[in-house]
Amino acid sequence: MKTISFFLFCCTAICLSGEIFSPIPLGSLAKSKKTFVYPKQSQVIEPKGEKDYYLGFRISPRIGSLGIGLEMAQGIRPNFGIRFGYSVFTWEKNGERSGNDYDLDFTLSNFAIITDWHFNRTPLRLSGGIIFNANGIDGNALNRGSFELNGVSYDSNEITGMNLDVTHNAVAPYIGLGWDSTFGKDKNWGFVMDVGLIYTGSPEVALDIRYLSFRPPLSKRLEIEKNAQIEEGELKEELDAFRLWPVVSAGLSYQF
Repeated sequence: MKTISFFLFCCTAICLSGEIFSPIPLGSLAKSKKTFVYPKQSQVIEPKGEKDYYLGFRISPRIGSLGIGLEMAQGIRPNFGIRFGYSVFTWEKNGERSGNDYDLDFTLSNFAIITDWHFNRTPLRLSGGIIFNANGIDGNALNRGSFELNGVSYDSNEITGMNLDVTHNAVAPYIGLGWDSTFGKDKNWGFVMDVGLIYTGSPEVALDIRYLSFRPPLSKRLEIEKNAQIEEGELKEELDAFRLWPVVSAGLSYQF
C-alpha cells in the first residue's frame, strides 16, 4: 500500500512540473534570439599627407658669401624645420686710403640659428633667424716715413703707426628664401640653397694712433686725435652701405 502511494505521489509531481516548467519550442527560441552588434572602435584620422613625410636629421657642407661652413638641420613638422650652422673665411689684402697704405685682414665668422617655413610642404622655404657674428677688418698702416690724417701729414717722429679696427653688431637678424630638396622626403642626398640678407647695422670704426716712447706736446696730440676721429667718421659713413650683408650660399645635403 505504501508502495502504491509513493508511486502516485511521484506521478503527480511529474505532471505538475510539466505544467510549471513547460518546454519552450525551438522555433520560438530562434525567433527571439537577438544579435549583439559590438560598437566599432574609434578610428584615429591622421592629417592628410602626414604619414608621407620623413622628417630626418640632415648635415650640409656649404659655401657662399659667408664663407665655408657646415650646417645641421632637423624637420619638426611637415612645413617647419630648424637649422644650426657655422661658417668662416679669412683673407688678406693691401689697401690704400687717405694717403696711407694698409695691410688688411678680413674675417668672416658666423654662427646661425635659423627656422624654416616650407610653402605648402614643398622644398621651397621662407627662413628667418639670428646670426652671431665676429665679422670685421683689422689693419695696420705701413710706415712710409709719414702718415696722413684728414689731409694733414705727420712724420714718423710724431706717429709711429696706426691700427684700424672695424666691427659690426655681434647679433644680427636674418631673412631669406631657400630650397632643400631632401626636406620631407625619405632620401639621403639632396641640394640646398639660400638667398637672403643679414642686417649687421652701422659698423664701429676705431683708428688707434701709436706714438714713440716720448709723446709729442699735448697740443699736437689733441690735433692728431681730432684728425683721427674725422677719419673714423668718414670711413664709418663709407661702410654704412654694408649694413645689409647679402647672403648667397649652396651645398649638398645628406639626410640620415
